[in-house]
Amino acid sequence: MEQAISIALSRQMTLRRAMDIVANNVANVNTSAYKSESPLFSEFLMPVAEADDRHGPNKISDLSYVIDTGTHRDMSDGNITPTGNPFDVAISGEGFFAVQTPAGERYTRAGHFTVDNLGVLVTPQGNPVLSAAGAPITLNPDDGEI
Repeated sequence: MEQAISIALSRQMTLRRAMDIVANNVANVNTSAYKSESPLFSEFLMPVAEADDRHGPNKISDLSYVIDTGTHRDMSDGNITPTGNPFDVAISGEGFFAVQTPAGERYTRAGHFTVDNLGVLVTPQGNPVLSAAGAPITLNPDDGEI
């Protein structure tokens, strides 16, 4: 009886984790550049467990537990919708935008940018977008239209 409760509890814990992941996906359905996640599960076999209601030689068989082993993030491209804003950009394929934040360099696929009063390309939070060399991207207004 104790083993049956442990097996059921292992499954219930993984189902709760799966529900948390689904809730997070639903909450972020309209978040720009959000990548959906799905849970990864494995089966753990505990060998040579005895139980009166088991079948087989000597009524000994394996018990099967469920283990939450991680999360898979879907990195495929989402829909790209033109906005008419010359500073809204999207990445098709692999890659990320590097952004300098107070917590250090971070990576994002959200490409909604603006230009601050110094001509630096920034995120809506005011964090500078970095070039491949790691320097903030500065636009010169004398260069013409973007």
